[in-house]
Amino acid sequence: MNRIALFVHAGLGPEPQIQQDHAIGVLTELVQAVVGSGLRQQAEVFEIGVNGGLPFCYTALLIAPTAKVKGHPHTARSELPTLARLQRWLPDHPGWSVCYCHTKGASRPGDPLRDAWRRCMTRHVIWNWRKCVADLEAGADSVGCHWMTPERWGAALLPTKTPYWGGNFFWAKASFLLTLPKLTEDEKSMADFYLPERWIGEGPRRPAVRDYHPNAWPSLKCAYT
Repeated sequence: MNRIALFVHAGLGPEPQIQQDHAIGVLTELVQAVVGSGLRQQAEVFEIGVNGGLPFCYTALLIAPTAKVKGHPHTARSELPTLARLQRWLPDHPGWSVCYCHTKGASRPGDPLRDAWRRCMTRHVIWNWRKCVADLEAGADSVGCHWMTPERWGAALLPTKTPYWGGNFFWAKASFLLTLPKLTEDEKSMADFYLPERWIGEGPRRPAVRDYHPNAWPSLKCAYT
């Protein structure tokens, strides 16, 4: 089995729409899956990137005491700082398998669709991590669920011509991620809402993917399928 790295982005604050108790619950749910599935024991790198400043880093450490926690500037409003940090890590680790996930729905307390969507991705990408790693080793560049392409979904549903993992939980070979464009954390990039999702599809070639939930846009049912 290839060596494994896990990067988690946690939006815990200080955006006005983030209800801290809800966001902490989302991160706790993710970390419980990481530990309960056995992924934490296998991952040699477990890093959580936190938007929200030092107090929120302490919160993340209480939830995941074995993780390396990296705080981003309190002005950060995007997954981009964690993905940029992941990208800077890649050059010295080309043979690794990399998992990325985030606190999907942290800014939408009380939204059952976001909760179902996150739990669907958590089941396929975290709880079933052994299958994900096996499929990467069998030839896929990236695996996950809800692979969105313009050919299938069209402009009415897809806000970009770049294919991406809807919801942005995925596994990928570090060697493939090394082919993707350099991420920058300038103001324009930070304001580009879909950039963190588009990144996986913006390389010189599309990744060969394995989609574990290909037949439906996320819905309340997807938490159980």
